Amino acid sequence: MPTTFNIEQARELVPWLQQTFDAMQSLLGELDDLSHEVIVGSRELQSDGGGEAEEELSEAQKALQGVEGKIQLLVDAIVEKGILIKDPRRGLFDFPYDMKGDLVYLCWLAGERDISYWHSMDSGFAGRELL
Repeated sequence: MPTTFNIEQARELVPWLQQTFDAMQSLLGELDDLSHEVIVGSRELQSDGGGEAEEELSEAQKALQGVEGKIQLLVDAIVEKGILIKDPRRGLFDFPYDMKGDLVYLCWLAGERDISYWHSMDSGFAGRELL
């Protein structure tokens, strides 16, 4: 895992990162649905008692944990490469970059074909500038 990336290294990772982000998006949608099921199931269990509601809640909780585990594997794969996840739902990622002795971030937003922007560590996405 590099401490910093050069522009070519970061650009080489864009197709992989897009695929990983796409897989994460699908799982995040599933996570949202399952979270809603767990909330509804918890309310039903509180109002109705045990039985079928308890079994459905247990299944939803297990499924939720499974999806969370899959998401964590994707997050770990991204972080292991040294990429910073700034907004996983939006698809905002940063690559640490040494720009003439200053540490800045090469900034990539999911869907962009290339890495074309950078920003200082303080400015974030709002301070993006063309390379």
